Amino acid sequence: MPCVGFTWTWSASGCGSPGVGCGVAVCRVGGDTKTAKSRRTIALSGLAVAVLHRHRAAQTAARFAAGSSWQDSGLVFTSRVGTMLDASNVRDAFRSALTLVPGIEPAEWTPRDLRHSFASIMSERGVPLEEIRGCSATRAPP
Repeated sequence: MPCVGFTWTWSASGCGSPGVGCGVAVCRVGGDTKTAKSRRTIALSGLAVAVLHRHRAAQTAARFAAGSSWQDSGLVFTSRVGTMLDASNVRDAFRSALTLVPGIEPAEWTPRDLRHSFASIMSERGVPLEEIRGCSATRAPP
């Protein structure tokens, strides 16, 4: 079962702005899933940086609340005790959040659906495919 994590790192560029290292903490039974070329640091908007600062503060509070149960993994998104999230935990949390959205049936959605919905909405609004690919970190077909 693959487990992919994003670690807290600070980008050398961007005047000390935080970046999120993509694919830094990747493990998979039977081998790594990322190639050297696919490992990169992504640029973050000011809004994303502000949200990550708030998230890190909340994670620090969670670490203190967990006490000795906390496992310091260095990951951005963790369980309540600092361990890497698994797919079922992420899916359950996602569906729990969807219960707050009127007219949505949470059981019909997975986190992966967001990527497809994003691309569909952008395309419907006339955004060029090249720009959509850049925003969703997908590669153009060969």
